[in-house]
Amino acid sequence: MATGKTPRDGTPGTPGTPGAAGTPGATGATGATATQSQRPALQPQPPATTRAGDIERPATGAGDIERPATVAEALRWGARVIGGGPYTHMDDQLARNEAEWLLGWVAGWNRTTLLVSLPDGISDEVWERFWEAIQRRVNGEPLQYITGEAAFFGRSFHVEPGCLIPRPETELLAEAAITYIRSGHAGWSHGGSGHAGTGHAGTDLADFAHLQRIAGAIQPTPIVRVADIGTGSGALAVTIALECPSASVWAVDLSAKALRIAGANATALGAAESVTFVQDDGIEWLASLTSATGAPDEAVPSQRGVAPDEAVPPAIHVPNGLHILVSNPPYIPSEDIQALDADVRDHEPRLALDGGSDGLDFYRSLAALGQGVFAPGPAALFLEVGFGQAQDVKALFAATNADFVGWTFDVLRDLQGIERVVRGVRS
Repeated sequence: MATGKTPRDGTPGTPGTPGAAGTPGATGATGATATQSQRPALQPQPPATTRAGDIERPATGAGDIERPATVAEALRWGARVIGGGPYTHMDDQLARNEAEWLLGWVAGWNRTTLLVSLPDGISDEVWERFWEAIQRRVNGEPLQYITGEAAFFGRSFHVEPGCLIPRPETELLAEAAITYIRSGHAGWSHGGSGHAGTGHAGTDLADFAHLQRIAGAIQPTPIVRVADIGTGSGALAVTIALECPSASVWAVDLSAKALRIAGANATALGAAESVTFVQDDGIEWLASLTSATGAPDEAVPSQRGVAPDEAVPPAIHVPNGLHILVSNPPYIPSEDIQALDADVRDHEPRLALDGGSDGLDFYRSLAALGQGVFAPGPAALFLEVGFGQAQDVKALFAATNADFVGWTFDVLRDLQGIERVVRGVRS
């Protein structure tokens, strides 16, 4: 019902579900564009109103139009205002979707309750909160920051200014890494070494003792060491940790605020014991891995779960190298930042957006590090890229001066057919 978050690079969004559990669900719209000038310039003609802040608000009082009497009237007003806002020009259906999402959120209704309530009167409290939410949205604030929630891989993540909002197309990145882990590469299977057999109702004691010996011989699931570079809200790190119990994940970000948000998400969703948070520049942290000492499970206690408000000291506890690296790094060329939609440009952290002059700074630095950050044997990396960047990124790792001999690289497309993830695998 609500719109999906447009990718940072302004390419058409992948259908997604930005609404959180308990709020009206949604299928993201496609065809969103990067620049405001490409949006329709239609301005709806509002009825006589008073104004508060930057948007119209039906007035209360003698001689003025009364505030909406019913839920349906409030919804129509919200859709009209969003559709004609200075930063939110959109077609009628998308505007309606956003208005429904915000009204459902402020009232605490799912979509069914909202639809059933359309003919009912709207309370003063719900109306005031709805008006405030509409004002924030029409002035360009992202829906997810208003509600404090973003959906990713079927879970609700808390988001706020200071972390990048997870996009539906990034689920492809998570799915690629999860599929690789589950496929049993390097013995990374869920059950370790298992035994197949058939059960019989008449199994005798000797057979039972044999089964006990087999059970005792099964080895624990091996630990898969995963790094999420530029974790932001923690959506990738937490999702991988929850979907793959064998994974031990290091979530790295330069922003202490982002780490606090990510840590809270890990705790709320039950992944705190599997994710270690590290405040550091991702490339510098990776470069230091080859000289690290200690055991990979000796994480600093304060780094598991909710990251403290103060700076998190860098911790290097992956001495044997990584098995998997995932990253949704900044990839917008610096000169393109100003052309982004206002809700991205003016609200989401530039640190998570600006990828340097050509958008490839992170990939170039990662390729220059070589494969020394990875453990011997099978390894993989998964990188989200911007529109038109996939082949350039792939070429960086295939270059003769890049230390990725023995790796194969390919490109995965999102649901819109856009090259979105570069995957590298060493068998």
